[in-house]
Amino acid sequence: MWSWNVPGGGYLSHGNAQDSAAGCWALGDIPFSVIYFPLFANLNHLGLNELTGKASFAHSFVSGCAAGSVAAIAVTPLDVLKTRIQTLKKGLGEDSYSGITDCARKLWIQEGPSAFVKGAGCRALVIAPLFGIAQGVYFIGIGERILKCFE
Repeated sequence: MWSWNVPGGGYLSHGNAQDSAAGCWALGDIPFSVIYFPLFANLNHLGLNELTGKASFAHSFVSGCAAGSVAAIAVTPLDVLKTRIQTLKKGLGEDSYSGITDCARKLWIQEGPSAFVKGAGCRALVIAPLFGIAQGVYFIGIGERILKCFE
């Protein structure tokens, strides 16, 4: 059995529900990226200027917002599971989960399918400008300038 002190408080240990939360986190980030990056590339491609071969700043910003929103909503069920497992308090008479599958099953039975999309709208509203700004920063070349400082 191993355990790792997580910055900000808490522990991840092999074989407990928090270990499953780390699995949910990884399962959420990978699908998010798989959805976000190709969707952004395709949306951004729709706004390419034939003369410059680039999309406008506004189009890149909107493409980042749209792709971020879609990806955020698509992975919300995994985020719900992660949050449930991470915020679990093991008090007397409270639910406990043996892992991701157990959490999903109990959530489905006790709260129904709508529980898996709780907070999807808020996630989309937060993630959209975040990824729009990230694409905007990339568009104007700030990222490359910062990386050159470290060379």
